[in-house]
Amino acid sequence: MLELCFRELFEWKVMQTDPNPANYLYDLEKKRLNLLDFGAGRDFDTEFLDKYIEIIYGAYSSDREKIIENSKELGFLTGEENREMLNAHNYGVMIVGEPFRTSHPDELYNFGTADFTEKVVKILPTMSKHRLTPPPQEVYSLHKKVVGTYLMCIKLKAQVPSRRIFEETYENWQRLKRNEPLIPR
Repeated sequence: MLELCFRELFEWKVMQTDPNPANYLYDLEKKRLNLLDFGAGRDFDTEFLDKYIEIIYGAYSSDREKIIENSKELGFLTGEENREMLNAHNYGVMIVGEPFRTSHPDELYNFGTADFTEKVVKILPTMSKHRLTPPPQEVYSLHKKVVGTYLMCIKLKAQVPSRRIFEETYENWQRLKRNEPLIPR
């Protein structure tokens, strides 16, 4: 599901934004996840996606400056935020990027033991109090899908090679920008 989420966004640039479990069908014979119901499909432009993947890359590489700068350029932040808000925003991005920071690309990240909810709940009061601008419009449907994907992985106690999935996604994104063939999956 995580790989599909990334492929939708960073290869096809269109995402089915309703993460309802009824919108997925697993083909046991082909070992393939099929996505259903494209009524909630949404296109994303390249400029937006380029900044968004760099925010994720900042979380992957624990690069606060990359997270903050790309968040400003994308409109998550105005540049006028206080230190408390900047810290909360960075921490929130790092929470979402946690599965991509395993020590080895093939190491499995255990969503079943992740404590995302507890971590996010801690920063919500700060985000609510100090946010100066609403997030970019595209983010509402995108984050609905990302959160839904994470919640399904948590519910399934999925163990996922998240780092490898992100590294391949990032490499393919760079290849798309250079008009090169994608790494087959």
